[in-house]
Amino acid sequence: MTNKILDVYGPNYDIGCLYSTTVARSLISAKAASLQNCFIVNLFHGHAHNRRCQLQFHPLYQKGLGLEDLETCEHIFSASNAVSPIIHTYLELSKFLCNNYKLALHIINDFTPIVEELKTQLRISDMEFEHWNVKEAEYLENLKREPESDVQSTTYVEALHIIKFRVNAQGI
Repeated sequence: MTNKILDVYGPNYDIGCLYSTTVARSLISAKAASLQNCFIVNLFHGHAHNRRCQLQFHPLYQKGLGLEDLETCEHIFSASNAVSPIIHTYLELSKFLCNNYKLALHIINDFTPIVEELKTQLRISDMEFEHWNVKEAEYLENLKREPESDVQSTTYVEALHIIKFRVNAQGI
């Protein structure tokens, strides 16, 4: 199936990190490599992975994806389940697609000048962002376990959420 996907679509996406290992060990590994095939996970699924995996496979770190979450199918299925009349489903889907497009244009138009200005003020280039990701990946690769301070901070924040939930439940 992957061989057919490579024939029809060339480089393909939204498959994931474990699958890249499978393809690399398969009979089509040379073909996938020659097409510079890129395996990534969708945004929601990506946060379930460890940070090292995210740096390599998360859409946030893939050139050209911008803020795309790769969850379009999930949104479409969710919208279609929530709406029973077919016409209404298409209306909701159209609104969703149009709103996503408008949001993307808004983000590009509003934030590109701000980012460029900050890059100028801080004297940083796009290459430095990539360098920082490489350095973070190296750090995480050498990190054998989470620092105790991170574990304690996470436990503390979780405890605060539990207290807030209980206080709200009791109406205090």
